[in-house]
Amino acid sequence: MKPTRTPIATALVLSTLVLTVLSVTGSPASGATRRAPMIAPGTVITNTTLGGYSQIDQIDMLSPRLGYALATGSLGHDRYAYYLVRTTNLGKSWTVQSEIAANLERYPIFSDFNLWDNNSSIDFVNARVGYVDGAGGSLDVTSNAGRTWSQITPANGSTSYAVNGATTSVVITTCPSGATTSASSCKSEFVLYPTGSTRPIYSTPVQVPGKHYEPSVELLAAAPHGIDVISVNAANVTTARSLRISHDNGRTWVPMANPCISLAIDQLLVASNGTWILSCFRDEGMSQGPGKILRSINDGRSWTTELNDPGPGTGTGNKSDSPMSLFFSGNDRLIYAVMMNPAGGLSVSSNYGRTWTAQRYFGYTGGAPGSVTNFGPTSSLYQVFQGPAFVTRDSRSWKLLPQLSAGRYRNASICTSPDTRVRWRSHVVAGLRYTYLDFTNSGTHACYLNGMPSIQPRSSRGSAVGPPLTGESSAAGGGFVLLRANGGVANVSVMINPVSGYRPVSNCAPAKASALLINFAPPSHFTYRLGVHDFSVCTTMPNVLLRQVMRGRGRP
Repeated sequence: MKPTRTPIATALVLSTLVLTVLSVTGSPASGATRRAPMIAPGTVITNTTLGGYSQIDQIDMLSPRLGYALATGSLGHDRYAYYLVRTTNLGKSWTVQSEIAANLERYPIFSDFNLWDNNSSIDFVNARVGYVDGAGGSLDVTSNAGRTWSQITPANGSTSYAVNGATTSVVITTCPSGATTSASSCKSEFVLYPTGSTRPIYSTPVQVPGKHYEPSVELLAAAPHGIDVISVNAANVTTARSLRISHDNGRTWVPMANPCISLAIDQLLVASNGTWILSCFRDEGMSQGPGKILRSINDGRSWTTELNDPGPGTGTGNKSDSPMSLFFSGNDRLIYAVMMNPAGGLSVSSNYGRTWTAQRYFGYTGGAPGSVTNFGPTSSLYQVFQGPAFVTRDSRSWKLLPQLSAGRYRNASICTSPDTRVRWRSHVVAGLRYTYLDFTNSGTHACYLNGMPSIQPRSSRGSAVGPPLTGESSAAGGGFVLLRANGGVANVSVMINPVSGYRPVSNCAPAKASALLINFAPPSHFTYRLGVHDFSVCTTMPNVLLRQVMRGRGRP
């Protein structure tokens, strides 16, 4: 029941955390623009299927096995191709369903950065019916599991929508080409569709007061009993008149009390038990500012303030002073908060956002946006933009999902342990220790490595010690590195923060790592026994940072 928004113009400044993201040495944007590759339905996506840059975005799981997502490939010159892909084994492999007619110039995104919230670009209602952002800001729908798509809203507009069981509510705003002075030249319309259909049940104009040029009308939520809520100041500081509510599927609208006056409204979540959660925030610079989280149990007629953070530097210990995207868990008992810049990471609340517990297992994500999808009462998948995906079955413990399987690069296979040796090297320069994992190809054929590996520290008995290490969020997409036969070398630099620097010690809970399990794209796996190089890691958070694969031996 959460709305998905199609942004009109989005400026992105992202630090990237790479796991399934792969880029050709020399950014693909610097080369000539390519045409989208022709990929037959049923093709299994590998890390090279879409060229030198392949990633899985916007995972939407429907069950413990079935899910859909967008596969993205770079065409160069900041243009991208998109394909709907399907998994039947919880992300272990993905097969192509169809090409998506999306904006080729649109960077692959998780969020509408104009609004600071997190609304998926893909939303499957069931195994056959789903919605996706289309070309030019349109909304497309499928009723045959994504094999074909139909456009239900026009291009060159702004669309927000929310699925509510048998019906889907849509708000469409269009502006004449070249309009720059008055919102009166833009037109907004509320349309109600049978879910999965392109034929509307009903439509009505939505009047926008004021003279500000901005397509600012947005559907915030669709709730049971024909309730829809819109904001007429989307992405802006709201006023007492910014919210409107309908109790008859958009036929008539009345003012709604706005507890977020002077703040911009981020999200309105509607739980299956009838609980509404409203979050709002105002950016006062550096992605920081005051924020609120409010709860209603009577369809928005009154609100309880669960969290009211005046902003940074208040000593409250809350994280509402930075943008975050909220998601209910599968049973609506927990709320997940994907923290954006500058906080980063995932936090969990069991009391409707009043207090939060940071999930330190994931480490610092650099403020990269993320997404949560539920596929059971306690089963969720958390995905970091251009980064790793983690899955939980109990809402407490998380497991790292594997990378895309390895394809061939320049007719070479990925390097594997039978023909590739790993060596640990350290240098001390000016009092600083630089550590590297060198990979040497001793085989008779060239092989490649790319991106960043995930590394799981292990004890002397082989059990996992602490969380997996998935790279440094500030590193750019790791390029492909070809290791020539009989001696070609590539390296990954490793920075270890001493556990003695964490106070109190309980925040780190150190333990000795005696071996490293190093995983690139399957089937590339290495085990390195540290021996005299063993070191302590924090078991509650990552204290080891990685960088992307580079050519040659590692040097300070």
